[in-house]
Amino acid sequence: MKECTAQFDSVVTENESLRGMVHHLKETQGQLLRSEKLASIGRLSAGIAHEINNPVGFVSSNSTTLLGYISRIKEILKMYRTGIRKEIIEKREKQLKIEFILDDIDKLIMENIEGLARITTIVNNLKKFAHDSQSGEFINADINEGIRSVLVLVKNESKYYADIITDFGDIGQIPCTISELNQTFLNIIMNAIQAIKEQERKEKGLITIKTWKDDAWAYVAVTDDGPGIPGEIRKKIFSPFFTTKPEGTGTGLGLNICYEIVVDKHGGDIQIDSRPGAGTTFTVKLPRTRGE
Repeated sequence: MKECTAQFDSVVTENESLRGMVHHLKETQGQLLRSEKLASIGRLSAGIAHEINNPVGFVSSNSTTLLGYISRIKEILKMYRTGIRKEIIEKREKQLKIEFILDDIDKLIMENIEGLARITTIVNNLKKFAHDSQSGEFINADINEGIRSVLVLVKNESKYYADIITDFGDIGQIPCTISELNQTFLNIIMNAIQAIKEQERKEKGLITIKTWKDDAWAYVAVTDDGPGIPGEIRKKIFSPFFTTKPEGTGTGLGLNICYEIVVDKHGGDIQIDSRPGAGTTFTVKLPRTRGE
């Protein structure tokens, strides 16, 4: 009896140890994902700052111009209020170009509104990407919208090296952890941009992003016309810490995290179709419903 009790206690202790290890592994996985997110934001920060700085620059310039316009309009209003003869006021209006100012004010204000809207869009998409759901719960979300958010963040990275064309199908919402999927889309798109960039070609490359669905699955295909991936690298591409980048410029976690998010967490799949010199297609396959 004592022997059975000891064996039972040993099994309980072992199970508790295994649960502790699983909990620790989940925590470590979460930390790696957060670290990769922060690394991604760090790599994109200069481009994001540039995208924000452009509208800030012309909003500031337009605002200075508007202050000058308001000063001239105030001068004319003051002349009307002090009873100066109309012909003198009209002459001064021509000198101050009041007709032009009244027409230009509307244009400057609309430019400022558009500039501030661009800043708001960038900041909101950055917040969406950086948001970390501690619970990791699945929600119904539109992955097309997630990809659009990511494209706002990579715009400054892509615009010098590749045109990006989207062909979004009507796939509706799917159950997912959208923040983590956005990390996946970012990593895959950034890999495509960097592959084209490293070719140092004279003309810009092309990246196509297509989404579609069938009865059971939603698909996202990211295709680039870059250098392609050799067979020996394709076999290792999802391995943790594997990277082809120079030391200090890559963690080797990006595509491994993509695999874990899509395959292990969502029950989907990632396929690679690539040949050297013929470009690469990453196809992400995600279930449209969750099994109980």
